[in-house]
Amino acid sequence: MIDFLFENQSFLFITNQKNMRYIYTFITLCMLFSCASMRKPLQIPASLSGCNISERSYYLDSLVQVSANKYDYDTTQASQILSNRFSNRSIILMRDLNLYSLLTEFTRQEVKNKNTPSNPDFLYLKQEISQRLLIAEADISTNLAELDCEKTRINAANNYLGDYNQTRVNRATIGAILSGVISGVLTGAVALYNPDSSNTQQQVLTIAGAIGGGYYGFRAFGTKKKITFLHSRNHLRGIWEKKEHSKIFSPSIWAFMRKEFRSKGKSTNGLDLIIDTWKNEEILDEKAKNYQKKVDLLIKSDGGAYSASDLQDRLNMIIVIEQEVDVMKYDLKRVQQEILLGYKL
Repeated sequence: MIDFLFENQSFLFITNQKNMRYIYTFITLCMLFSCASMRKPLQIPASLSGCNISERSYYLDSLVQVSANKYDYDTTQASQILSNRFSNRSIILMRDLNLYSLLTEFTRQEVKNKNTPSNPDFLYLKQEISQRLLIAEADISTNLAELDCEKTRINAANNYLGDYNQTRVNRATIGAILSGVISGVLTGAVALYNPDSSNTQQQVLTIAGAIGGGYYGFRAFGTKKKITFLHSRNHLRGIWEKKEHSKIFSPSIWAFMRKEFRSKGKSTNGLDLIIDTWKNEEILDEKAKNYQKKVDLLIKSDGGAYSASDLQDRLNMIIVIEQEVDVMKYDLKRVQQEILLGYKL
């Protein structure tokens, strides 16, 4: 093999500057091709298909919410009646569920029928409240299930992207090592086989090895592959826009998150708290150069090419939404407990 390479005391394909230009051109093309291949985002089923939520879900939830308008009981003395029986958080939640009138009449009948709890009117009211609270509980579970599904999709995409990038880094690292080893072996072989060989041949081999190592090092360092992640039902956009009605969250949950309350001396609501948390935890850093780009991708779009850090940011933002919905879940449990125990907690 070495006889073949050094026949007439010359290396087979790198003996002059013309052939060197060919090598430089080849290496440059390889680098450009590598960059081009990294621009095309990856795709997997979990990143392309959203969670299977019926489009009629919002419509049916709205019908249930509107149907509560049939409870048109007298609420003239509701504040006095309810404040002695239920906690303030429970009363506010029942307003959000459009059940304030029903709760008032239930409390009035409860006092009136204290010694006869089997009164048909009172039992009817108690059953109506129980059914409505069960529906509200199902609303919360449904919304949390969709958020959990989105988290699962994000984790699947992130894991696939991380494994892919790590594999590329490993291969590039091995390529860089082998390039240096082969270059060193060939350079040594030239010197041993032909001690009178010119330094040019040895330098060319060394340079070629360095270029090859640099190429693979560039591939390892420049591995920033992205993955296509779609989300036509964009929960983040719904929170960000803060519209009066939502087609993603159920009406009861949306009313809960939009209700105004006082916090630290100023008026706010659940939606503002979520957005403030995104910013305070620097998930959305308004001072960052890529702030607007991140808002456009994560919040305002239906999906796009996500990096690993973009996926992690989206996951963290959804977790913040879950925490707010969990607050409503806690308040709902408190209402159920107060009705069962017969006094406010």
